[in-house]
Amino acid sequence: MSKGKITDFFRSKEITNPSSSSSHVDVSSESDGDEEIVGDPRDRSPIKRATGTASPSPQTSTSRPTASASGPSWSVSGERRETNAAPEQSGRVRKFPNSWLDQFPWLEYDEVENVMVCKDCREFGVEGSWSTGNNNFRLKTVKEHVASDAHKTAAAGSQPGQVSLNTQWRKEREERRKAIVTALKTAYWLATEEMPNRKYGSLINFLQELNLKEAKFLNRGKNAKYTSPDVYNQLTECLSKVIWRQLKSGIRQSPTIGIGIDESTDRAQEKHVAVIVRHITKEGRVTTDFLSLERIEDGTAVASFEALNIVAKKLDVPWKKVMGLGADGASVMSGERNGLRSLVEKENPHCTYVHCVCHRLNLAVSQACKTFPEMETVNKILSAVYSYINQSPKKHQEFKEIAILLEADSVKFKRVFEIRWLSMGESVLALIKNYEPLTFFLSQEADRGDPVAVGLLQQLTSFLYLGLLFLTADILAAIHHLSKLFQFRDVSFSAIQGSLKDCRDTLQAMQTQDGPHLGAMMAQLQAGDPEVFRGQRIRMLPTGRGQHQPLTERFQEVRRDFIQEILDNLESRFPQVTLLNAMQVFDPMAYPQNPEDLFHWGNSHLNTLLEFYGESKENADGVRFDRIVDPDVARGEFLPFKRVLHRNRSDEGAATPRFLRPIELFEKIFDARDRLGNRQIFPELFKLMSASVTVMVGNAEAERVFSAQNRIKSKLRAGLTVEHLDHLIRINYSKRPACQFPFEEAADLFFEQNRRI
Repeated sequence: MSKGKITDFFRSKEITNPSSSSSHVDVSSESDGDEEIVGDPRDRSPIKRATGTASPSPQTSTSRPTASASGPSWSVSGERRETNAAPEQSGRVRKFPNSWLDQFPWLEYDEVENVMVCKDCREFGVEGSWSTGNNNFRLKTVKEHVASDAHKTAAAGSQPGQVSLNTQWRKEREERRKAIVTALKTAYWLATEEMPNRKYGSLINFLQELNLKEAKFLNRGKNAKYTSPDVYNQLTECLSKVIWRQLKSGIRQSPTIGIGIDESTDRAQEKHVAVIVRHITKEGRVTTDFLSLERIEDGTAVASFEALNIVAKKLDVPWKKVMGLGADGASVMSGERNGLRSLVEKENPHCTYVHCVCHRLNLAVSQACKTFPEMETVNKILSAVYSYINQSPKKHQEFKEIAILLEADSVKFKRVFEIRWLSMGESVLALIKNYEPLTFFLSQEADRGDPVAVGLLQQLTSFLYLGLLFLTADILAAIHHLSKLFQFRDVSFSAIQGSLKDCRDTLQAMQTQDGPHLGAMMAQLQAGDPEVFRGQRIRMLPTGRGQHQPLTERFQEVRRDFIQEILDNLESRFPQVTLLNAMQVFDPMAYPQNPEDLFHWGNSHLNTLLEFYGESKENADGVRFDRIVDPDVARGEFLPFKRVLHRNRSDEGAATPRFLRPIELFEKIFDARDRLGNRQIFPELFKLMSASVTVMVGNAEAERVFSAQNRIKSKLRAGLTVEHLDHLIRINYSKRPACQFPFEEAADLFFEQNRRI
């Protein structure tokens, strides 16, 4: 209810002036506002109300005070906003005078919190420090509160016969809160859908046109409509803070955490780093979340480390909890002397640096491709076909018409991105599917004298490049499976070892045996004319000078050597890292089938882990850090732990029997709700396994953050600041259904400031 309506209500009902009611006393005879009460702050009285009555005070002026530039701030109701200020620098500590409890019947004192509360304002629902607690024990403060309109209204509502006013006030307050919750839900939907903030006002207006009561209440204040982009930014900030607080609480309770970091430059040429965290919730669930987007001045290791330090201070998390650092292989990140890795290891020598497995896989394949000119040509063919067809509307339409005439199911040609060699997979499959209409179209264009069509047709009808296209499809199919596993959000290093071996075995077999795509091509050639494929005559001999080797033989040589180069790169890019390999003691797939073999199994791996985590370490500056686990206790826990793990390693509820992943196993045997208390039975191995499952072996989450960044900060929204972009990404990344989001908490944050609604 607005102030004007309350005043009219008083006049119409001829309510006695609240300042002269029995719940107020005359404070005019007291000392001035600078009087201080000094005493022992430990002498506190419990919460109580005085039983005495005070003489009524004369009419008090309700004029709004004027604040100077350096003076106190004032609320809409005219009451000065007081904060829980610390004691003055004079050395004297203000003490709550117990005599005020008799002098002001509406006053209560909380001896535990050392604050005073206005009972009338609290019961009436007035927002401010007088309802939650005020420790500014000055008589001037009490005088100002007595004279404030908010207190007078609350006092009048608490008097007999004013129940209807009190009820109306509470109803207005509830409706105001529902309106803000509606605005928060609208902002949440826009943020999750990655829509610009300028759509917020029009969406609110649309909800009002639909006669949504809560949306229409936003306009109750007339001069505050809550539809501007600035209000949207405030709402998204409150939503982001709720997610941040929950994340901060979970991280602080986690025994260990892992950090992933990557840097990027947005559309506005602002450089920043994305920080990802993997932690263990209080329920024992391992989760990976977006943590923060921090601006950096340059791309140096020092700038990235300062950004990590800022995030660590916000979380109030010590570096000793960080057990893993995941990043790309750039020297600024991986440098052992001047890289980010070395700076983090100075803060915690027990932190393990891991080069992102997704980057390793991409580099292993892309470098093998650059070694062979024939594979470089395949890459150029794919790019040339995409440009020739897709960048000309006329040619694209003619190609589609030919595909319809040939009754071929054409698909859109895919672009090859140079920085991501694995993106060639979809491009190769599209060309193979469109091969017949494509070559027919190119032959028509070649007859018209188009030189590009002539060149492409010659390459696509060569057995060498045709075979390499189908071979590439088989190779990338095997590698894409491994890449998708690496990009899984909570993948662990021990879990990828088996899949990496399977991929190597598949590639090795392709050196002598045809894969699915290449086998289908060879079968089609052998079924009819061996030199005709899908209506086109295939060249089996080279056309260049001095070239006499049949293209079939050259294809077999390139096939064998190219696959071997990939295998060698995988071997060098994925070496058997002793520490990470030892983490297989927590991988159910690595355990022997026979329980009787558990006695000696894994002891050497455990010793490797204990050599790293069970010994104190010294950093480059000579600072010594305590060990993470007790090695003797861990060895004693190992055998019974192996038996527990062996019994629980299968997913009994799955339709198809399978072994649990290390993270799933951790959540099962170390569930915080487990009454058997495996955390207490195996405390040292709980620490070891916590460190193992929180080490981030892939940095795909940071790439997902940058993808969201580019979608949100489009060309039309290039003015978004890093801070606002951080809020929007946090909301978008959480992927939490609106029905599960705590909008009431966000509303509490929104109302921490005075709002006119």
